[in-house]
Amino acid sequence: MKSPSAIDGEDFSLLFIRRLSPAEHHRELHVISDRFDEPRALALVEACKTVLGVHGRADDADADDAWFGGLNLQHVTGSSPR
Repeated sequence: MKSPSAIDGEDFSLLFIRRLSPAEHHRELHVISDRFDEPRALALVEACKTVLGVHGRADDADADDAWFGGLNLQHVTGSSPR
């Protein structure tokens, strides 16, 4: 996935979470979004009217693909919850 920093700006906020451990452990370290309770993330989400999750991929598919999630999927054409 290309850098998500293009999302961040005057009209949008971005919280970027990067795994620090080796890629082969990504399944064991996966945190479902409704269980993610990092205080800065919660404060950012509470201040927003609309929240959309952009999730990179770690499989053998196209590395530039991304998954979208959240409760505001009507803002993403052709998306479905994952």
